[in-house]
Amino acid sequence: MEGALLVGLGSALGGLLRRLLAGIEGSLAILDVDLRWSTILINILGSFAIGIVAALPVELLSDHSRLFFGAGMCGGFTALSSFSLETMTLLRQGDRGLAMLNVLVSVVAGVAAAAIGYAGTLALIGW
Repeated sequence: MEGALLVGLGSALGGLLRRLLAGIEGSLAILDVDLRWSTILINILGSFAIGIVAALPVELLSDHSRLFFGAGMCGGFTALSSFSLETMTLLRQGDRGLAMLNVLVSVVAGVAAAAIGYAGTLALIGW
């Protein structure tokens, strides 16, 4: 039960942060490409953060903290469901190119961010 509470509290905080960042959509017009850049940014930041959580050993991040930050906060912060809906909407509108670009940018940048967060954290803690 304690683990579920930690995940729930972290998820609530992550969801609040996601909502705050989603509000900056208008200032994220990148290269005149009409994608939901705030969703992509949120997923990249969340991927980076989960990479950090995954890299930290239990001596530096307890199992309880890992539940709060990883499953909870990062899970509540990232917007995979929004990403999926936005991609499906682009496909339904016939914008296959933009839909595939959305998938490519989100997945490649997300995985890269997780790897950078992981490797950077290991380097910082000397592991």
